[in-house]
Amino acid sequence: MINNGIADDYDSFCFEVNVGECYIDKGLIIKKNGVDIGNVAVDINNAILYRLVCELRENAIQRGECWSSFTSCMREENR
Repeated sequence: MINNGIADDYDSFCFEVNVGECYIDKGLIIKKNGVDIGNVAVDINNAILYRLVCELRENAIQRGECWSSFTSCMREENR
């Protein structure tokens, strides 16, 4: 979902999420040629993202895992 939402070319990204009560705080760092880039066109449906993060956290709680944040990073080899 994040990968598909980044319109511009990039080499890698890190997506960080902090989960609070009834909200999520998110950050996205995008790199091109090893340099952080800003002002990147990003099209992410925040309502769907919120629902997916809440489902992920609920599943983790059911497994006995207790976390309030996570980071997901991805590197594109041939983009």
